[in-house]
Amino acid sequence: MPFAAKKYSVRYESGRLYSIPLHDLYPVYVELYRLGSMPRNYLRNASNGERLVGHTRYTHAPGATLFAILPELDDRIQVGEGGRLTVSPA
Repeated sequence: MPFAAKKYSVRYESGRLYSIPLHDLYPVYVELYRLGSMPRNYLRNASNGERLVGHTRYTHAPGATLFAILPELDDRIQVGEGGRLTVSPA
């Protein structure tokens, strides 16, 4: 499967399914590593979403999905108080 076509999906208890394309997930992953931690409302700032992924779709529930996926992909990413993501030292 080409990089651009890869997606990660989360089904919430409500039954709603959100899918995040890898090409959107990756820039947020890189930004998290650059910053070391990221509050859960980081993507609610439309300028962050626009700068990282070129759009503002992640200002609501899909942004939470993105934050739910990252810790599943990388054991160094931990979810802390208030949903803050933190990269633990190697």
